[in-house]
Amino acid sequence: MSQKINCEVHSCKFNGQENCICLLKNITVMPCKNCDSGNPDESKCGSYECKY
Repeated sequence: MSQKINCEVHSCKFNGQENCICLLKNITVMPCKNCDSGNPDESKCGSYECKY
C-alpha cells in the first residue's frame, strides 16, 4: 500500500514545499505534554527536524 503524508510545516527539512508532501516514508506521531483534551492539537510530528 502506498501512502502519502501531507505537510504544511515549511520549516521542516522533510517538507517538499512544491507540493506540501512529507518526504519521509514514515513518521512518528508524539503526544504533547499534559494534553488529554481529545482535540487535534494534542499530538505532533515527532520526526520534525528544522531545516535552518
